[in-house]
Amino acid sequence: MTAEIKRVRVGVIQVVTIAICAALVGVTAIMSSFVVFVPGIAFFYIPLMIEPLFGSWFGLWGIIGCYLGAIIYQPFYGLSPMFGFIAGISDAFLAVTALIGFRVFKADPALKSKKDWAVAFTFGSVPALVIGSVLYNLLLLPVGWFTFEWAVGPGWWLTFIGNAVANFPWYLLLSRALSGFIKRSAMYVEGWL
Repeated sequence: MTAEIKRVRVGVIQVVTIAICAALVGVTAIMSSFVVFVPGIAFFYIPLMIEPLFGSWFGLWGIIGCYLGAIIYQPFYGLSPMFGFIAGISDAFLAVTALIGFRVFKADPALKSKKDWAVAFTFGSVPALVIGSVLYNLLLLPVGWFTFEWAVGPGWWLTFIGNAVANFPWYLLLSRALSGFIKRSAMYVEGWL
């Protein structure tokens, strides 16, 4: 049995996709910086309504864009871009889970069936946000931003609330409304890359 190795082509479309995703995550995160109620935690973290879309629409290129977008906005939260290299993992997390869910279960981001809605909810919304909120707080432990007690206690709850308010139901509505248009564009990725 031989495995077929597919060549990954990186061209202008992929670079533009990464740049657009990074810019949108960066700008929406900067907008969210105006509603920070605890240092490091926004009450309405807008990127979480678009990050799962980028994973389900643009595959790996959307994930890279989400990660880079996290580096862009760190100075607006009073942090160094270096901090974004760590926090960016949690920003890309929702895009990764959405990509995995939609590809593994062969779901349509246009949310045409009950299965599509279930996959979108599970892998791009509330259940994925629970894990992502814990991940965000735990990733910030090594840099001394939070204590462990804070990260798994009030920090987790506050992060989850701020994330859920911005994600649910907005992400699902955007997915339903925009996926048909995006799927007709050259930027849409059927597979993983």
